[in-house]
Amino acid sequence: MNKSAPFRRYLKTIAKTRAVDLRVGKRGVTNNFIVEVRRVLNRDGMVKLSLSSDKEIRSEQVDLVRNELHVTLVSSVGRTASFTSQYD
Repeated sequence: MNKSAPFRRYLKTIAKTRAVDLRVGKRGVTNNFIVEVRRVLNRDGMVKLSLSSDKEIRSEQVDLVRNELHVTLVSSVGRTASFTSQYD
């Protein structure tokens, strides 16, 4: 879609005010979790996740979601990360 700075800023604004859609559990990012993330992405075009509190694990989880679903990381603040399929 559009790669302009105003569009990215718009996505960040939406992500900031959006409630967390899914939380990563004890088992981490599983196939079922990926299916649920895909379902939310197809419905809304954006998903906000609550990830692990450990920074290294959280980084691995972000990379896994990005690679599995081919999405773009919109923002990552603390334990939450927002992804979109609308911004290539």
